[in-house]
Amino acid sequence: MLQFLRRKAVARLRAALLPMIALWLPTAMMGAAMSLVLAPGVTGTFADPVQVAGQAWRVELQIHDFAFPSTNTLTGKVAIMDGAGLYMALNLGLLWVLDNRDSSQCLLSLTGRTNALIRIQRDPGNALLRCEVWNYDGSGYAVVTDILRNPVATTFAGGQLGSGITNARLGYLRMFDTLLTDGSKPQATAQGNLLNLTFESNTLDTSGLGRNATVTGATYQPTPNQPAPSAPKTDFFLQ
Repeated sequence: MLQFLRRKAVARLRAALLPMIALWLPTAMMGAAMSLVLAPGVTGTFADPVQVAGQAWRVELQIHDFAFPSTNTLTGKVAIMDGAGLYMALNLGLLWVLDNRDSSQCLLSLTGRTNALIRIQRDPGNALLRCEVWNYDGSGYAVVTDILRNPVATTFAGGQLGSGITNARLGYLRMFDTLLTDGSKPQATAQGNLLNLTFESNTLDTSGLGRNATVTGATYQPTPNQPAPSAPKTDFFLQ
């Protein structure tokens, strides 16, 4: 009798939960394998507080399916982090990385690339701006450095995404207060402790600092060559 009642209870539970699982699974399986579509006119903002002169930082992002502006301009913004003094824009086959607070810059070639991983590090201890790029699979590594000519604290705050002419997809955008040695490819599962925008069909910051982005007209598409999380185990409900 007890076994019969148990089976009946499990059957009821299964009948109640399976519809919810069916709705939840597609979203769960997409997970971090989604990217924010920065089509022309799609723009966003997020919090980026001012920093002291000696603040070290590391910014990582994945950018793919991008196109360059048809004219020579730096208004094709990918992301701006005024609190850090960082400005990133697509132009002339390059990702222009401008460290406005320190009067420094890196020009990273994206020619021949379609899915790139970027790391930018402000290293005040060595007075260097270090910028690295990889193809998604770790090939095609290149590094560009510049000196920090005038290290100062920032006086502006706030972050921006996209512009009226930007055409790109962002797999993630994150920021850390730690530095790494050159050459170690960014990992898709890393968690930025100052900013962690993963664009898992939303613009939430999962760093714990609540720096959520607000994006006008936000849409998402699957991130190429980035597998979705494994499907959760559900065989309990099928027994």
